[in-house]
Amino acid sequence: MFFLKRSKWPRGKSLGGTSNTNYMVWMRGNPEDFNRWAEISGDNAWRYEHVAKIYKEDVEDYHGHWPDNGKK
Repeated sequence: MFFLKRSKWPRGKSLGGTSNTNYMVWMRGNPEDFNRWAEISGDNAWRYEHVAKIYKEDVEDYHGHWPDNGKK
């Protein structure tokens, strides 16, 4: 007997395809990348310690600003 196996991964069945599902992935990035960029640019503001604060305070704690307070 044949059993249909279903994928638990989202698939891009919309205009734009799988690219539409990429927005669901979130990660800060590798701390060593930020530290390397700081060394290359000579700007310590790119160090991970500084950038992580911005991620935590501004990006990860963002709840959105809608003119109608998000109600429809």
